[in-house]
Amino acid sequence: MTRATREPDAPGGPDILKEATRKNAQVKQGEDEARAIWSEYKDDPTPETREKLILHYAPLVKYVAGRVSSGLPPSVEFNDLMSYGVFGLLDAIDKYDPDRGSSSRLTPSRGSRAPSSTS
Repeated sequence: MTRATREPDAPGGPDILKEATRKNAQVKQGEDEARAIWSEYKDDPTPETREKLILHYAPLVKYVAGRVSSGLPPSVEFNDLMSYGVFGLLDAIDKYDPDRGSSSRLTPSRGSRAPSSTS
C-alpha cells in the first residue's frame, strides 16, 4: 500500500509571494502619496504642506540614520544623526524640483563645501 505524499512547499512558498505583493502595493501607494504631496506643495508651499513632506520622508531619515550609525563609534548619538538627517531633509525639500523629471523619492547627497581661500 502506497501512500501519496505531498512535497512541502518551498520555504515560505505562497506566503512570501503574498508578502512581496503586499509590500509592492505599499511602495506604489507611498509613491502616489509622495507625488500628491509634492503637487500640493508646489501649488501651495505653506508650512502645513511642507510638514506633510517632512512626515512622509521621516521614516527614510530614520532608516538612513540607523544604517549610518552602525558604522560609527558609540560616542555618536543616534538622535544627533536623526537631527542632522532632518536638517538635510529640510534642505532637500527646499532644493527639490519635482518638474525636473526625477523620481518622487528624495535622494540623499552630500552638501557642497565652501570654497577654501588659498591667498
